[in-house]
Amino acid sequence: MEINYLNALRLGFSTQHAQKIQTMGLPKYITEQLNTENPIFLPDFLKNSPKNLKELQAERKKLKENAVNTENKEKAAKELLKIRIQLKTFILKRCYETPLPLREKINLFFQNHFVATLQSVKVPYWIFSYYKTINDCSLGNYKTLVKEIIYSNAMIKYLDNQQNRRGKVNENLARGLLELFTLGEGNYSEQDIKNTALALAVLFFGEEKGQYKPISKDNSIKTVFGKSGNFIIDDVIEIIFEQKNVPYFLAEKVLKWL
Repeated sequence: MEINYLNALRLGFSTQHAQKIQTMGLPKYITEQLNTENPIFLPDFLKNSPKNLKELQAERKKLKENAVNTENKEKAAKELLKIRIQLKTFILKRCYETPLPLREKINLFFQNHFVATLQSVKVPYWIFSYYKTINDCSLGNYKTLVKEIIYSNAMIKYLDNQQNRRGKVNENLARGLLELFTLGEGNYSEQDIKNTALALAVLFFGEEKGQYKPISKDNSIKTVFGKSGNFIIDDVIEIIFEQKNVPYFLAEKVLKWL
C-alpha cells in the first residue's frame, strides 16, 4: 500500500487515490484518468468581468472616479483584487477536489512549462482562457498546443509581443518559443530567434485570441533553420517541429516533473 501512496502523490496532489490505485492497479488507473473527459466552464465570477485590457482600464477608471474618499479608494482596490483571488482559488480547487488528479497534474505541468502569470497579464479572463487551452489540448497533438498558446492573449501580453513590430523588434516571445517551449537552449541560433521574432511581429491581442495586424506586418523574407519565406508564426512552428530535439526536450521535462 505504501507504494500506492507514493504513486498517488506522483500522479496527483494527495494520497486520496491510493486505495483506488491499489484496487484497480496502476495501468488501469492511468488509463481511466487519461480517457475521462475533464471539461472546464467559465465560472460565474468571470462572466461579467473585463474581457480585455481596454475594459479593465475602463473599470479601474470608473472605480477610482467613484471613490471620493480614502475608505472608498481602498474598497475599490479590493474590488479589483477580488476576481484575481477568486480565479486562483478556482484553479487550486480543481487541483485538490477533482476526481481526475492526473489530468490536473498534467495541466499544472504545462502551466509551469508555458508560464504566464496573472500579475503580469492583468486580465483574469485571459488567464482563464489560457488555462482552458491547456486543459483542452494537453493530451492532444503537442504542436497544436504550442500554436494555441502562442496565439493566446495571455502569452502575447506576458512576453510583450504587443511591443513587437516591424522596425522595433521584441524577441521575448520568439526566445520563449524556441528555448523554453520546444527546443531548449543551444538548439537554435540567434538568427533563428531574430527571424522568429520577425514572423511574430504585430501578432496582437484579439477578441478571444491573438491576431495579426496586416497593416504593420513584417513581409520580409525570413530564414529559420535553413528555410526561407515570408513566414508568419504558423509556418515557423511547422519548421521548428521538424527539428529532432523537440520530442526529446519535452519528454525529458515530463519525466522530471513526474
